Amino acid sequence: MFKILIVEDEEKIRVELQNLLNRYGYEAMVLDDFHEVDHQILQIQPHLVLLDINLPEMDGYMTLEKIKGIPGCEEVPVIFLTGFSESDYEVKGLKAGATDYIVKPFSVKELRYRIMAHIRRENRTKSNM
Repeated sequence: MFKILIVEDEEKIRVELQNLLNRYGYEAMVLDDFHEVDHQILQIQPHLVLLDINLPEMDGYMTLEKIKGIPGCEEVPVIFLTGFSESDYEVKGLKAGATDYIVKPFSVKELRYRIMAHIRRENRTKSNM
């Protein structure tokens, strides 16, 4: 089963995303203690991370850097979810190593198809090995 880790500080969005993704057949897990991301990501071993940029204490860029610094997690795709629509934020996120960027409020259909695109990409990568 395709595992998705949701790193989001707003409980309402976290719960909605988890319920939505579980309905679509993914194993969606949430992380609300952002300082534990390194320990949790190793336990969960997600195939994809949905990461909010605007997190308390440690922003999404710092969290992304932490994730990418974990041995074995360098290639885990990370999609930034954010209310920042300015292209500077998107560019900064992509430069930092995010694989995609979705502006809130987002379309459920858009989110679903972007996730599906990452699944296809991962499946192609695995089949070429």
